[in-house]
Amino acid sequence: IELKGQFPQEMDSMKVLSENKQKNYYETFNIQESPAIIVIYQDEVMVNINGIASKDEIVQSISKAFSIEW
Repeated sequence: IELKGQFPQEMDSMKVLSENKQKNYYETFNIQESPAIIVIYQDEVMVNINGIASKDEIVQSISKAFSIEW
């Protein structure tokens, strides 16, 4: 919700994938633990968080990636 308020356009283009339906993504991005958050822009991984992370870590990492001029 916090990110949606700060970056509405970017968040609208986000996709949520589950392991059981998208295993190929887990292999492609070498995801070792769930949950995982990956932000990709122009074929470059901007954020890759695997496993348990705090809300602040997630928000800060994604905000930093979204703040780069896209």
